[in-house]
Amino acid sequence: MRACMGVGGALIMPATLSLINARFPAQERARAIAIWAAIFGLGAGIGPLSGGLLLQFFSWQSIFLVNLPIVAVAIIGGRMTIAESRDDHAPSLDLPGVLLSIVGLFALVYAIISAGDAGWTAPQVLEAFGVALALLILFIIWERRAANAMLPLRFFANPSFTFANAAIVLLTFSFFGMIFMLSQFFQSVLGYNPLTVGVIQLPLVISLVVVATRSARIAARFGTKRTVAAGALLVGVALLFLRFIAAVDTPYVLIFIMEVIFGAGFGLTTSPATNSVMQSVPIRKSAISSAMNDMTRQVGGALGVAILGSILNGAYRDSLAVSLKALPHIPDLMRDTILRSIQSAHIVASQLPDNAQGILDISKAGFVAGMQQALLVGVIVMFVSAMLSFLFLPDQVKRSPDVD
Repeated sequence: MRACMGVGGALIMPATLSLINARFPAQERARAIAIWAAIFGLGAGIGPLSGGLLLQFFSWQSIFLVNLPIVAVAIIGGRMTIAESRDDHAPSLDLPGVLLSIVGLFALVYAIISAGDAGWTAPQVLEAFGVALALLILFIIWERRAANAMLPLRFFANPSFTFANAAIVLLTFSFFGMIFMLSQFFQSVLGYNPLTVGVIQLPLVISLVVVATRSARIAARFGTKRTVAAGALLVGVALLFLRFIAAVDTPYVLIFIMEVIFGAGFGLTTSPATNSVMQSVPIRKSAISSAMNDMTRQVGGALGVAILGSILNGAYRDSLAVSLKALPHIPDLMRDTILRSIQSAHIVASQLPDNAQGILDISKAGFVAGMQQALLVGVIVMFVSAMLSFLFLPDQVKRSPDVD
């Protein structure tokens, strides 16, 4: 069912940007894309808030059922209001390219996630990395030769396309990785309930929306590369700040400051980078640039959760492997359960009242230690993104020639 949701999302998201690119005149596209980016951020904030609200008063199944009326409104409203747009010379489906990219990326993400448990040199991890590398190399070779390539590689010769996509990959890498860690930190370390977690993440969303809606004007004044680089730098600063304030008793006011800085950086980067991707290809190929933009978001997000999550999990396990030795009378099976995750540690603590506080203390400390290590990687990623954007992303978007 998750795969079916992914297919549905893959059909919807690229179409939204390609419609905007095709329907809005050139002088309005940057502002339209900025509004699109702001609504994207708004949705990211509404999700945790509405999810927390539902979990507070209803069963967890409600988070799926609530989407049914939303989908009904989208289908009916879309049918009534959205104009059609198509490429009259669209090539046939590149099925080998689709299969190679899906399986190759699956193997890559699987290898990274498995490394968090089994270690980076475990045989199954190395085998998965080998399969991913082979398939993705085959994908590149096929796309260079295929007449109906799903991703024309000639577009990567345009720095407005290549480095804007790179900025989006690295931004979503850090964003999804940070959200993955922060949600667990709020609930399992600081002890907030799901509804409170949704509420206290609103400053990030509000900051993102406010800045994103103004990012087109900022980029028009200061240039694309300076705007994207400044946004990436702000995100890196926010992650660095969180890395130093993260503790088992971090006051929320400090997290609030981090969220505002992070949201501003995200909003400053995502709209100009998206606009650069969309404007760098011919209008009739908007579907390709839109699909590439959304693929980079999803791949960046998946890798962010996988890599930063694996780093966090590995550091957590290493920390608790030592700390658990100080707690006697814990059965081996329960020790293994504690090592799986901080949520598992909470479950074991509820079953061992005599050692409950000790288990909770060391699991929280281990999670914070792992989170600090993972955040440092996120900081490096965003500083590299800022440097690449400033050095190589053109100030004015350059459009690739309209050739088949």
